[in-house]
Amino acid sequence: MRVQPTALGIKAFAFYVVVVLVFFAAPYSNLFFLLIAFATVLGLAGIAGSMRNVAGVHARVDAVAPVPAESQPSVHSEVGVRGRGRIGLALGIQLDGQREQCIGAAWTEEGSHLAGHLAALPRGIHTIRRARIMSTWPFGMVRASRTLDMPGEIVVYPAPLAPDDSRGGAGSGEETGAPVSSDGLMQPSTLREFRTGDALKHVHWRSMARTGRPVVVEWEGGQGDGFEFVLDRRCEASELEHALSLLATFAQRARDEKAPITLHTQGLSASFGGGRGQRSRRELWYFLAGAQTLDAGEAAPPPAGPHVQRLPRRGDLS
Repeated sequence: MRVQPTALGIKAFAFYVVVVLVFFAAPYSNLFFLLIAFATVLGLAGIAGSMRNVAGVHARVDAVAPVPAESQPSVHSEVGVRGRGRIGLALGIQLDGQREQCIGAAWTEEGSHLAGHLAALPRGIHTIRRARIMSTWPFGMVRASRTLDMPGEIVVYPAPLAPDDSRGGAGSGEETGAPVSSDGLMQPSTLREFRTGDALKHVHWRSMARTGRPVVVEWEGGQGDGFEFVLDRRCEASELEHALSLLATFAQRARDEKAPITLHTQGLSASFGGGRGQRSRRELWYFLAGAQTLDAGEAAPPPAGPHVQRLPRRGDLS
C-alpha cells in the first residue's frame, strides 16, 4: 500500500508548519498549542482512515476493447471488499505520457463494479503505465492506493469514414456494398427491381435516383463473401490515414456481417475473422492502430488478384 499527500494535503501541511512556527514565536502559546493538537489528530485520522478504506480491497480490471480514434474507451472493474463497504473508492488509470484518470463510486461493497470512460484518444497503441485502486476518504488530504494488475495496452484504431466518404466510383463495388472473395471483387450481373427481403446494401442508389424506383444489383463470381484489399504504405501520411479509415469502415462492416476481411500489405498477408485458418479481428484492429508509412524504397505489398481494391486510392483527398 502506498500513501501520499494530495494537493489539499500539501496545503494543509504547509499551514501546519506555519502554525508550529507561530507557536514558538507568539505569546499566545496555549491557543496555538490547542490548534496544533487538533491539526495533528485530524491529520493522523485522515491517514488512518484512507489506509483503512483501501485495506482488504481487491479488484480485477477487464481488458479494454479496441475503440475507434477520438472515442472514449470503456473501463470496467469488479471490486471485492472484505468486511464492511467502502466510501469513495476510485480506480486510477495512467497511460504513458498522460495524467492519471479516475473512475470513482460513492459506495462500494462486495461484488460492486467500477465502470466509466477514459478521455478520447488518438489512433495508436497506448500503453497503460499504472492502474490502482485508491481512496482519499475521509478528509481528502492523503491518497492511499494499491497497485492492480491490468492488461497493458489500449488499442485505438482509425475512426471509420462517414458513409458518403467510404463510397467508391461507379463499378467499384463499394457503392452497392459488393462482397469481395479471395479472388477479388465480385462482378455485377444485372439490375432488377427491389424485392421484400433484399438487403439495403445491394440497392443501386444512382439508378434509383434516376428512375425513382428502388433497384438492386445481382452479383456473380467469387468464391465466398468477404472483403479484400491491398494496402501500399509507401505513401504520404494523409493518404495512409484515409486508407486506414476506409479499412476500418469495412472491418466494422465485415464484423457486423460475420464475414472475413483479407489484407495484403508490407509484412502482412492474412484473412481476419476468427474462423478456421483466419486471424482474430483484434489482430486487425492492432495493425490498423499501429500502421505507419514506409519509405519509397521499401518492397511492394504481396501480389493479389487484378480486381482486388488497391489503397490508397489516388484522388480520394483531392
